[in-house]
Amino acid sequence: MNLKISYKDYQFVSSKQNTPYLMISLHGRGDTFFGMRKIKHKLKLDNMNYLFLNAPDEWITDTGFLGKSWYERPPHHNMGLKKSLNLLSQLIIELNSQGINQIYLNGFSQGSVLGLEYILRYPNDVKGFFGMSGFIFREQELSQLDSNNPTNVFLTHGLLDEVLNAQDYKNSLQKISNKFISFTYEDWNKLHLIDDRDIRLMKSHINQVFDIS
Repeated sequence: MNLKISYKDYQFVSSKQNTPYLMISLHGRGDTFFGMRKIKHKLKLDNMNYLFLNAPDEWITDTGFLGKSWYERPPHHNMGLKKSLNLLSQLIIELNSQGINQIYLNGFSQGSVLGLEYILRYPNDVKGFFGMSGFIFREQELSQLDSNNPTNVFLTHGLLDEVLNAQDYKNSLQKISNKFISFTYEDWNKLHLIDDRDIRLMKSHINQVFDIS
């Protein structure tokens, strides 16, 4: 798979086999695409291409690490979310123009927030979405969007998450879960991280969406 995209900051890893499948990964606040590359190594899918994106804005963590961010902290998140949604939309338009439309999106934390809002607003752009440890802003606005969304969605969260509360997330999901034809949510005793169960569920979900393993 050869990509010609205007997105500035990314890493593309082609599959070992010539396949049409592309996974786009969105990292969390303060991280970079390096934090998401472990997904590729753990999934061990020879027939998947990977596109790891860096968020557009710089973010310095509490430990002094210079990472990236998709949007500012609330209540200043709206402008950044809009910008990142537009960047992702432009990217996928460019991919589609090259015949690349078997797209699977995943995101962790801030990347999960962005990814879920994206598929709600652009219901035909990706085949599947796997969101981990996310949240929902603009809940009322998103709940008004059209139903029968064809994106196959799987969301996970940690009951021990020290950053984003799982119960708050579940309450918000009640207002948007019925928008999708296929929607699954699971939570368990994990912290704010991607663990091995996430990887196992994601691999199973990819097989469900694309019938590949």
